[in-house]
Amino acid sequence: MKSHITDLDKLISQRILKIRNRLEIPSYKIADYLNVSSSFVRAVESHTMKYNVKHIYLIVQFFNEYDEFIDFNDIFPERDDELIVELQETKKVNNKYQKEI
Repeated sequence: MKSHITDLDKLISQRILKIRNRLEIPSYKIADYLNVSSSFVRAVESHTMKYNVKHIYLIVQFFNEYDEFIDFNDIFPERDDELIVELQETKKVNNKYQKEI
């Protein structure tokens, strides 16, 4: 089963790779820290797989061992508050979780 890779997934993976390269951390060290294979890390970096939220949290924690100033803002793009407001105001009409009135 192939994961759907979004533009956001690609951006996150590119930012992590950029930091990893700047800190001169080999992929196998991140793989060991995440308890995944090196091939998984390479697949994420080539956009055929993606990190989950737990991975990203652990990666930030791992990077902090090399540079204490790295945080989630270095990995995630800036928020677009207009987009967030629009998403909050949008209701899915046929949502099976929505209560019937």
